Amino acid sequence: MEIYELALEKEDSEYITTYRMERLGELYCYNDRYYDAIKAFNKAIEMNENDFYDYVFLALSYLNVEDYDNAIYFYERAIDRYYDNPYLWNDYGVALGRVGRKEEAKEAYRKAL
Repeated sequence: MEIYELALEKEDSEYITTYRMERLGELYCYNDRYYDAIKAFNKAIEMNENDFYDYVFLALSYLNVEDYDNAIYFYERAIDRYYDNPYLWNDYGVALGRVGRKEEAKEAYRKAL
């Protein structure tokens, strides 16, 4: 991962693509570096706000750092883009449950089925 970070630092910023920021964010997630992942996925969204994948990983990162309000916000953005994904509805339900929105969480779990 450090090599990937160094390569991005050395690269001209105009050539840093959404794809590269997504891969970096993904590496951070898989290494439990969620705050770094949040930065990478926010940057990817700045470059291309239509990519469903970025919203999913951003929501997951926020969920892992227990920032449930942001997790909910980004799960909602992901669901707007991919409504029929049961995994999104399940994780959205988890985030809702963590902030005490039990009825909404139950509805999200129903939609996951």
